[in-house]
Amino acid sequence: MSSRRRRGRRDMIVPYTGEWGKYEIDDHLTVEYILSTVHIGRDSNKLSYIKPVREVLNLDELSFEQLLQRDLDDSRTSEEIINSYLANAENDLPLFFPPLTIALLPSADDGVGEYYPAKREEERDGGDILEWHFGPAFSIEFFKAPNGSRESEVALEINPSLTHQLAIDGQHRLMALKASSLGRDSITDIHMPLYEGTKDVDLTDTSVPVCFLYFPELTNDSQESRDLIKTSRRVFLDVNKNAREPARSREILLDDYDLVNYFVSKTFSTIKEEDSGLDLYHTEYDTPSNREKMTRPLAIVDVLNMKDIISYVLMSKSDVTENVGSKNRRPADNGSMREELEVTDRIAASFFNQFGLSRSSLTKDNLPKPVTKKISSDCFEPFWQEVIIDVFESFYPFSVHLDAVDSLRNDKYGGDSSVEQKLARAMLFEGQGLWWIVQSKADSDRITEESAASEAVETAKGWVREFKKERAREYLSQDEVSEDEVDKVNGLFDLFTSKAFQIGLFMSISLIKKRSEKGIDSLEDISSNFISQLNHNFKYRDTTIRETMFDKSVESSLRNAYKARRLKKSDWTFLRSVLLTLI
Repeated sequence: MSSRRRRGRRDMIVPYTGEWGKYEIDDHLTVEYILSTVHIGRDSNKLSYIKPVREVLNLDELSFEQLLQRDLDDSRTSEEIINSYLANAENDLPLFFPPLTIALLPSADDGVGEYYPAKREEERDGGDILEWHFGPAFSIEFFKAPNGSRESEVALEINPSLTHQLAIDGQHRLMALKASSLGRDSITDIHMPLYEGTKDVDLTDTSVPVCFLYFPELTNDSQESRDLIKTSRRVFLDVNKNAREPARSREILLDDYDLVNYFVSKTFSTIKEEDSGLDLYHTEYDTPSNREKMTRPLAIVDVLNMKDIISYVLMSKSDVTENVGSKNRRPADNGSMREELEVTDRIAASFFNQFGLSRSSLTKDNLPKPVTKKISSDCFEPFWQEVIIDVFESFYPFSVHLDAVDSLRNDKYGGDSSVEQKLARAMLFEGQGLWWIVQSKADSDRITEESAASEAVETAKGWVREFKKERAREYLSQDEVSEDEVDKVNGLFDLFTSKAFQIGLFMSISLIKKRSEKGIDSLEDISSNFISQLNHNFKYRDTTIRETMFDKSVESSLRNAYKARRLKKSDWTFLRSVLLTLI
């Protein structure tokens, strides 16, 4: 780096020096970057301006796919990165963090601006210095070599009141550095308890590499259809996709090349975007492992169940659909899928031809994104997606569950709250990963003493008990319920949220549709009729169905007579038989 004295404007209060470069590749948006450093001993305040995704993007305005990338595992940051790595006195090996990757994004009244201010170029000092100004948000100074060429060394100046510095790679490293150098007060209050027990680390002589990105083509005078939020998210996905092995649920939701997986993701996106009875906090969309059973107590459906439901109704062999008693088969019939979605009737062959595809032999795998979106919008979303969401909102046990969740949520969002209550609320209704992250933190803290995380977990568990009691009261249509009755209803909901029951429920609709010999235009009416008849039996005819028919602990119940042990997914045929018998 040159030793020449830096001159120029000082009204941008966060200065950096570094090396400038760019990625400019045909048919791709240009990315320019500045590689610099933050010396923590001298400039730790610079870290305070760099924010993780959750502190910049408005949660309510995030799309479902963006929401997937939002959560941070603060417990992992505290335990693994700070305590076990940075503060581990027994580790005498070199410690090094790769650069933090930071997107420079303009501020706006509602969060992040879609475009940069138009770039203005200016020469100073007789042409020795070239300045690029992106409005008052940030500027870059280039210096001329003696031969007149522009050097790669630059001075970057950022106005933090007008520019978000968004960490799109290294969020966990950033939070570790903040907690270690700026203290726990630099952490948002709701996440502060997850840093209890964090060890002290002396970073006064540490310099951390940082890489600032910006996208010079995305200014407010450009003709680009892309905007900064979408572009930053794409970069975020690209740099993070191999950071750690994703859970199966996340793999499904981020897979745009498998048609069924895309349908699953689109269904969850619709659940988030639509203002209806079913919301994301009623679901489990970010399970941290390949668990077969949902673990979030407020969830009525998860990603793995949703994938099975969609797979079975679209891709089951005809003999599974027609034969009520047939055993489970792997739903992998592409012909069944094409027929069920009525692809041939709804999308012209010429559309597929332009992608080198044959409409009559279409499969669910490795489809171009435009084809996937077209099939989804024309053949899935107005029909099976609408029906699936409606059933989860209207089927008696499901609607009772949603009402009890909403009742709890409305109760807990009123009045002042402690940090522990805020964290408990977030565990249940906000960042899904927090349900497991906070419990993990509490488990490690309990070895020594109680902590805010432990209190948050106990608070959340207490609220869940309130929810289960309310759900039992509503389900049994009683003003008061005993503990035995709460336990009985909990057992029933273990069945109602199982793969076997939920597949059986939707395969009942599939079978009725097939036997009626009607197309998917009639699907909504068929489903609504079926659910209406089921609900009449559950709510009005008598209490037997509602209370005992599916109770495995009651010897006279159909559930007990079939199989007292826990049902497997392949038992959906039995449950479909029972449901069809009710109507």
